[in-house]
Amino acid sequence: MGVYTYNDGMKKIGLSVLALAAFLVFSSCTDKNDFVDFAENGVQLLISQEYMDKGISYDCYSSDMAQYPTFIIAFSYMPALDRLYEQAEVMWDTIQSKEAQDLFMEDFERSLALHQKILAFGITIPESDYKRLDPGEYLASLPVIAKKYGYVYILNTIDNSTEEMDDEEIEAFNDCKSYIDKSIRKIRIMEPVIKTMENSSSQSLVFPQFESPALDGTPITDEVFAGKDITLVHIWGTFCTPCIEEMPALAEWQKTLAQNVQVLGIVCDVGSLDDSNEKELALQIIKDSGVEFPNVIASGGILTYLTSVQFVPTTILVDSEGTIIGEPIVGARLEDYKKAVEDYVSSH
Repeated sequence: MGVYTYNDGMKKIGLSVLALAAFLVFSSCTDKNDFVDFAENGVQLLISQEYMDKGISYDCYSSDMAQYPTFIIAFSYMPALDRLYEQAEVMWDTIQSKEAQDLFMEDFERSLALHQKILAFGITIPESDYKRLDPGEYLASLPVIAKKYGYVYILNTIDNSTEEMDDEEIEAFNDCKSYIDKSIRKIRIMEPVIKTMENSSSQSLVFPQFESPALDGTPITDEVFAGKDITLVHIWGTFCTPCIEEMPALAEWQKTLAQNVQVLGIVCDVGSLDDSNEKELALQIIKDSGVEFPNVIASGGILTYLTSVQFVPTTILVDSEGTIIGEPIVGARLEDYKKAVEDYVSSH
């Protein structure tokens, strides 16, 4: 699977920078008297408001967003980040050319990453799945803190550089890191709370309304779903090798689909038609692969859904009313796409 991230440690497990950058607290993470309840992971971790004020944040990705429930603990030094944003706002108005803007944004993102650090992350995997992992896989190399209730509980801390931090930031970072290290030693392990269709939000079952151009500039809205009984929405990225390798076979299969079935691609790392480098790369990949189905950019309402996507490719089925059918298919799994479409068509 492909990943879009700024952190090498996260790159190996596939956490998306689209979600990490926001550091949102989803409903599956709840605060209980300073113990944060990562319910789907079956973990409670002590994170006090005092240390959240010092820069600690947490985020979690439930099983309808990722292959396995995942949570992260991060440190952000807001004084430095606030300064960077203030400077960027002033400088941006002085930059005229698109190339200069692209270079500025690359440098800006690198600067932000110096003051945002992932301290630890946890993943909870069914023991049956864990046993099937190859010894060389990254997940198999991560530290296991418990095996209970038929699950394997992984929790990994990350070594971070304090390069370009000043003394005050280093002191705050070390204080927060020390606090999290101590908190991990007091971790509570429980049986994971598995989300089901019944206890999931009904809003998560409907694809957001959107209006976004395809790579060729053609405007496309969520009305595209109304034209067919079922739409296979395929989310991919130009950075994702499995996505690119799968594309020719996906393109060939799409040409054999019945009239009531269509494919819609979403290129997750092209956010504007002005993103010249990524857009041109996406167009070249599409041309080389013989793709004929439309591919829209990641803008507008589409971003609402993409904030819940950790891995690419991720593929979902959407019916003519915009309702998401079944579970996301994570990874380059063409045979599973085919089966999902065949099962839906044969049952309707």
